[in-house]
Amino acid sequence: MAAIIMAFAGGFGAIVGSFLNVVIYRLPRGEPLGLVRKSRSGCPSCDAQILWYDNIPLVSWFVLRGRCRACGWGIPLRYPLVEGLTATLFAVTAGRAVVLGWSPLLGALVAAAVFTAILVSTAAIAIQHNRIPGGLLLTGGLLAIVPAVGLDDFPLSELGYDMQANIQPALVSLLAAAAGSGLAALALVGLRTLYRVFRSAAIGSGCVGLGAAAGAWLGPRLVVTGLVVGFLTAVLVGAILCLLTRRRERSLAPFLAAGFWVAALWGEALERLILG
Repeated sequence: MAAIIMAFAGGFGAIVGSFLNVVIYRLPRGEPLGLVRKSRSGCPSCDAQILWYDNIPLVSWFVLRGRCRACGWGIPLRYPLVEGLTATLFAVTAGRAVVLGWSPLLGALVAAAVFTAILVSTAAIAIQHNRIPGGLLLTGGLLAIVPAVGLDDFPLSELGYDMQANIQPALVSLLAAAAGSGLAALALVGLRTLYRVFRSAAIGSGCVGLGAAAGAWLGPRLVVTGLVVGFLTAVLVGAILCLLTRRRERSLAPFLAAGFWVAALWGEALERLILG
């Protein structure tokens, strides 16, 4: 059963990844995403409309050998990478949701898919443009309100509440979302002051916004785990890249996005491992 759910989640993730490529390309340029008024995707080089059979996630890029059918323009490798990564993350998330017993499963999977899509698009835009659109982060943070009110498992780490105090779980989830968002933002603002000392990864306002948005989803406990995982990954990968490229300064956002995703699925296990 878990394998079937993972397969469906992976296929859906590939489709979502295709849409995320539109977001990654258009959003930094201020172009409409086509959510309200449908607009056909076109080749950035010759502006020819992309036919439906040339827009099949993963498959079309390899069939076309990474070239536009009309003009031969080289389609960036980012397109299949984003689709494949999103499909993989969706499948892993579905498998982990079954193992952890998230309930209701469908609602939890939808919420986790939205969270994952926000992280993937944020990381890809940060890598390509070295900045993150504020509208994307604001939307991502506000979307956390829906699962916080409607699902018992979101934010994934709750403050806990006293049943005798007659405090509604939804209210506690909202408080946890606010606490996680504020905690992550304050931590990253404080770390920005240390940037000039270490200069190993750029901590800009986009990173602060990403932390605030992710904290609304994860709550105060798991967002700290995500920050730790993200920073450790940044230090490790940054040291390797520094030796290879001699470039010390790079965006921290992709590493934070990876840390937050890992914390969402394995945060409590990591806490038990670290704290014994």
